[in-house]
Amino acid sequence: MILETLTVRQENAVLFAGIAAPPMNLLGPDLVRDLVSLIQETEADDTVQVLVFTSTDPDY
Repeated sequence: MILETLTVRQENAVLFAGIAAPPMNLLGPDLVRDLVSLIQETEADDTVQVLVFTSTDPDY
């Protein structure tokens, strides 16, 4: 899955999605598009039980 504003990694049944939408991780069209894609992919994946959102910006 290619996402411009999210970095994704999976550890066992946990999927971590780091929000990388500079400058302040504000919700905009690109982030909304990536979030919808991520949620759709995650819902279809039986191996994922938990979805954790983080920020790639240490100040947020």
